[in-house]
Amino acid sequence: MGLLVHIAGIFYSVCLPLLKSSILVEWIGVFVPGSRNWFFWTCWILIGVQVAFAIAAVVALNLVCIPAEKKWKFWLSGTCINAHTIETVSASFQLFSDCIILALPQKPIWELQMGWKKKIAVSVIFSLGVL
Repeated sequence: MGLLVHIAGIFYSVCLPLLKSSILVEWIGVFVPGSRNWFFWTCWILIGVQVAFAIAAVVALNLVCIPAEKKWKFWLSGTCINAHTIETVSASFQLFSDCIILALPQKPIWELQMGWKKKIAVSVIFSLGVL
């Protein structure tokens, strides 16, 4: 069971940043086709940060215990660090990046040439990721 939890944690640490990166790549195509403005560069910086954090999280999860098997085989000799700290840092980073990603399209949406009711509707649609 412990091995499956370890594997699930690694998959989560890889899949979530890839999912966020795919959303950002889509938004680049929607909001800045053919231009390289602040939105374009912010999205690519966030993608780079997501990928770097995914790599760091996988490395950290694999180095929580030495040897790694000690994480799911408690009777082995070895040492482990506090995994709770890694999980707290990871959750905090993901929450922070979620907030940035949700706020990112709001400025381009409010610069669109449409009525304020439509702008609110579009903002709500892009903010449905909160759910």
